[in-house]
Amino acid sequence: MMETADPAGLIDQARAALEQGSALVARAYGEDWEAARGHLERAAHLMESAAQALGSQAGRGDAASALERFCRELRKLTALHRHAGAFYHGWTRILAQFSGAGYSPREGATPQALLHPGRRVSLEA
Repeated sequence: MMETADPAGLIDQARAALEQGSALVARAYGEDWEAARGHLERAAHLMESAAQALGSQAGRGDAASALERFCRELRKLTALHRHAGAFYHGWTRILAQFSGAGYSPREGATPQALLHPGRRVSLEA
């Protein structure tokens, strides 16, 4: 997609890049997360370009509405990231509980290894 000099167009392109990144991240596969990185970097680059293009035109209505759409998409991605982090934090607590590592986030104990030698944890879906 070709970048335009129009700030609203740049912001809309950044929002589209965020949407593409969100769709990949929502699939929860490592390779998709890696692919999403390029979309997120593109969104950041486009927003930098939009900020430069806006200059003193910060009050333009078309840019303001484009920015609202971008912020809405960014909030969705932020929520997805936060919930995914909570999910994996829960998994580490479960694994630590069954591994005998004695890990507790509230007590601040840090295990040397998640699984001690000779112990196994098997999770099947």
